[in-house]
Amino acid sequence: MLLHEVGHALGALHEQAAGSLMNPVYDAKASRFGDGAGALMRAALRDEDQGEAHERFTRAVAMLRGGAVRAYEEASPLFAAYPDAIAVQDLRCQLAAVRLLEHRELVRACAPIRRLLAGDAGTDAASR
Repeated sequence: MLLHEVGHALGALHEQAAGSLMNPVYDAKASRFGDGAGALMRAALRDEDQGEAHERFTRAVAMLRGGAVRAYEEASPLFAAYPDAIAVQDLRCQLAAVRLLEHRELVRACAPIRRLLAGDAGTDAASR
């Protein structure tokens, strides 16, 4: 549990991957951070980056209230960079919905969060 909170302090978001210390459901067998959480924490610790990815995410969430287009532009680099971060992929789906995309595009934009919530975190599944 302590490592989970340290992860948050370093910019990691919740991950659905089984075994990830950043899974929102506590598991005593969790033993490592998933790829998405690890990438966010490394970004926060790099001198030249200083958590730019986490700051970008926070800005995009705040921007969502003021306009989906600007929020999408801010957040879009995170979508491919953090495919297993629940919060990032949830934001992607929310932005797709408020941007009133066509059904096919909306389904495609929301597919990553549906996969994560179904518990199929792809290559990150063994990270706990």
